Amino acid sequence: MTVMRNFRYLLPVLLLSLGACRSKAPTAPGKLPPPASSAGATAAAVLVWLVPEQWDLPDLERSGVWEVPAGARTYWVAPAGGAWVVSGERPGLFLASGDRLLEARLTPFHHQTTQLPPEAEGEHENLELCRVVTGSPDLPGLEAKGHGLILREFPDGAVTELFRAPQSNADTDWAQEYHQSVQLLGGLGPYLFLRVVDHEMLCGSGGDQVESFHVHDLAAGRDASAALVGQGKPRGRWLEHVDTPELRSKVTPGMKKQLREYEENMEFDPEDMQFFSMTPVFAPAPAAVALRVTYRYWAMCRGCPSFDERALVDRFPPELAAWRDLHPAVALVAGQVPEGWRLAGVTQLSASPGRAKALQAAFEAR
Repeated sequence: MTVMRNFRYLLPVLLLSLGACRSKAPTAPGKLPPPASSAGATAAAVLVWLVPEQWDLPDLERSGVWEVPAGARTYWVAPAGGAWVVSGERPGLFLASGDRLLEARLTPFHHQTTQLPPEAEGEHENLELCRVVTGSPDLPGLEAKGHGLILREFPDGAVTELFRAPQSNADTDWAQEYHQSVQLLGGLGPYLFLRVVDHEMLCGSGGDQVESFHVHDLAAGRDASAALVGQGKPRGRWLEHVDTPELRSKVTPGMKKQLREYEENMEFDPEDMQFFSMTPVFAPAPAAVALRVTYRYWAMCRGCPSFDERALVDRFPPELAAWRDLHPAVALVAGQVPEGWRLAGVTQLSASPGRAKALQAAFEAR
């Protein structure tokens, strides 16, 4: 349990471990969403990706902003002779969107400031605050570290920033301590599920940490969190499928038990239990995909921990329904998951034979 800022409107998330599974490869593909590409395109390949069960942050020994491959592994699976065959694999996260191939890359950053800039009119209030406390010999320099996330058109195309890496301490509004990390949770088709953790401490004050859950729509090229899982008004449209009264009733006994174990007299208020996250679970028997939904309970007191309770659901939002049956390509890769890794997501490449061949050659060449 982690001490968190008590903002009930946030969508925090918990990274969940999914076990590896083994299965023989079927000979026919499962039903998939229609290809979002031009005429003559076919379902040329399925890209299945894994992530480590334990998330490791990139090395931050250097200064500035740079790029590194995402901590993942991608398998290129294509039909051949009536069956699906793994034709290539490589480190990193590669995602198909229509006839495009995207590489998700981390952008680590590390900035330190030991001397504040000269005082200027209209400077940020946090910088003014830092000036007030700079007389303390115990005050360390300003430090910002962590990483953002970008999508780069593969092999050498345009870049889209999903979560920007600050370029300097000024970019963090002169926080004394700033940390950001982005974790790859999983994905189904064009929807990528992410966990973002932000920690900020201003000069002379206590720190705050916020976790948030994000859904990125690869096809639309934008964050779809508010529309799909947002808890404002109107609520995200996926919540009517994954945040139901029945599911809340299912997780409530376990949540109450956690509260009693923490503090015997702590009362349970249903309004303080919020949808937390969702992530796919790939199971070989039966050959299906489920969604693991997590709720978080906010004990409304500063310094109190948060409490999580989880449940599996097989009721999919319409945009994900076509992915409920386990695709043969996923079943094939499931038998090759190395120890310490888990199946995380799947995307489909829909492209003309010539383009698919060129992308596969570029994927396998590096």
